[in-house]
Amino acid sequence: MATMLCQLHADSVQEPLPRGRWALYTRFMDLLRAKQYGERANVLEQAHAVLDRYGAEGARAAE
Repeated sequence: MATMLCQLHADSVQEPLPRGRWALYTRFMDLLRAKQYGERANVLEQAHAVLDRYGAEGARAAE
C-alpha cells in the first residue's frame, strides 16, 4: 500500500491522497492504465525523461 501511495503522490503532488483502500486501489489502477495506454505510454520517451539527465551516456542507455 505504501508503494501505491508513493506512486500516486509522485504522479500528482498537488492532489490529495485517497482516503480509503478502495479509493487507493481505484486511483492506482487508473494511474497504471494511463501509463500503459494513455498519452504517457511511449516507453522510449519515458526512458529519455529519466535518463537524459545523465548526459550522452544516459541518452544512449535509453535507446
